[in-house]
Amino acid sequence: MVDLNDGDGNSFTVELSKYGKLVKMDVLAEVFGLYSLREENLVIFRFEDGKEVIESLKQVAKEHQIQAGAILSGIGMLRDFEVSFYSREKAGYVTSKFNEPVELLSLSGNISQCNNQTFLHLHVALAKEDMKAIGGHLKKAMVHNTIEGIIIKFSKIKLTRDPETRILSMSK
Repeated sequence: MVDLNDGDGNSFTVELSKYGKLVKMDVLAEVFGLYSLREENLVIFRFEDGKEVIESLKQVAKEHQIQAGAILSGIGMLRDFEVSFYSREKAGYVTSKFNEPVELLSLSGNISQCNNQTFLHLHVALAKEDMKAIGGHLKKAMVHNTIEGIIIKFSKIKLTRDPETRILSMSK
């Protein structure tokens, strides 16, 4: 049995009866190709092919009211992405752009607030078809096939970023 209830226009609740137990899921509308479930302070997500990764993660954070948290894990495939490396000598980021599909070996980072907006600090480890690895700060990316991952929501810890320096501050 499946019951659909429209939450805020973009999401709905699915109730499934499995083996005599009621299972409740919060899912972003299928039209967005974003799926997420929450159990206490853990959120599991999956994004479909063609979704922009950073905006999709921000949408999941909004859906689950995550002001501060950590992206513990992310795996799958990406394409049309940019990664960067901070160079002290150049006093800035050196960015490389790629179009071809790559394996997402690891996605990690944190979720904080900067000027009352969700700020994602993301790092990736990726493997090309020739098995060579690349990595760095994820600046943008499209999902190729799918990605899936886990986020932990902090309930008492607050993470904020300075608008000018982007340095992280932590408080309770």
